[in-house]
Amino acid sequence: MAATPMTGAPGHPADGITYDTTNFLTTFDFFIEEDSTSGFVEYVDIETAVSEGLAVAGDHNSAIYIGINTATVRPSNGRKSAV
Repeated sequence: MAATPMTGAPGHPADGITYDTTNFLTTFDFFIEEDSTSGFVEYVDIETAVSEGLAVAGDHNSAIYIGINTATVRPSNGRKSAV
């Protein structure tokens, strides 16, 4: 099976959409299932991620941040994560 080459300039996806702080979070697919590796993590939806500061678009020099809860010590269901 041959690989399908991607089109578009470096840094621009082949689908022709430019992602930025106005549309990235709403087009990002948040994984909200249980961790199949039995890790100690609780994946969250976009609403939870945004309200808890795990997903931010537009702060810090228009940067996009997606990450984990680094503040809660020993959370009962695992660290909340947007990634």
